Amino acid sequence: MAENMCEETSLGVVGVHVVISGVMWLLLWVIPWWRGLRTVRVLLAVAATVVLVLLPVRMFNWS
Repeated sequence: MAENMCEETSLGVVGVHVVISGVMWLLLWVIPWWRGLRTVRVLLAVAATVVLVLLPVRMFNWS
C-alpha cells in the first residue's frame, strides 16, 4: 500500500497557517491601544487575515 503523505502534508500546511495567524492575533492583544499604534494594529490584523485567506490558495492544485 503506497503512502503519498497527502493528509499529513495538508494538515501541516493548515497547522502552519492557523498558528501564524493565531500568533498575529495574540500580538494584537499585546500591543497597547494607544492612538499612535492604531496603524500598526490595523496592519497586523490585515496581515493575519491575509495569512488565513492564503490557506485555500496554497491548498489548491494549480497544475
